[in-house]
Amino acid sequence: MTPPIRVVVGPTSKRNDMTPETSNQLDQVQGALYRVLRALVFSVDLPGPLLQLPMAQFRCLHTVSAHDGLRMQELADRMGIKLPAVSQMVDRLVRKGLVERIEDASDRRVVRVRSTTCSQQLMAEHRAQRLKRLQDVLSHMPPDSVERVIAGLNDLADAAVRHSPEDPHLSSKWEDPLEL
Repeated sequence: MTPPIRVVVGPTSKRNDMTPETSNQLDQVQGALYRVLRALVFSVDLPGPLLQLPMAQFRCLHTVSAHDGLRMQELADRMGIKLPAVSQMVDRLVRKGLVERIEDASDRRVVRVRSTTCSQQLMAEHRAQRLKRLQDVLSHMPPDSVERVIAGLNDLADAAVRHSPEDPHLSSKWEDPLEL
């Protein structure tokens, strides 16, 4: 069994108790994740208007698309940012015709955010491209390798969730990929 990793970080710290084996494993995992993300996530062409979005707005749009009708505060909480920052992002997405603000029928003080028909179509196109790319890649792997990949990724995701700061949105077993 590999000893636990203890990395001390800070401007005055020069201590690192990683074994060479652990360091090598970290390099391998980091390298593999980078290659997978680059080949499967970032290689997919985004539909025109989505390509123009800064990452924060793209993430906001993904969150709204996955959870249509969120109150502004719920959206801020899901994204882990402050309400004023979310409000600015939503304003920009409204101007681009990708989301709309709607008044809550039961409480006029509450503003909800939902995706527009245009953004729903763009996001569906993006998701279809991602899934097609993944399907193409998996079709070139033997079925037992695909099963090992699924098991390994689930183990990694479970460990990451267990050892992440408290985030109620991380605990769900499945959310659509990139619904960050």
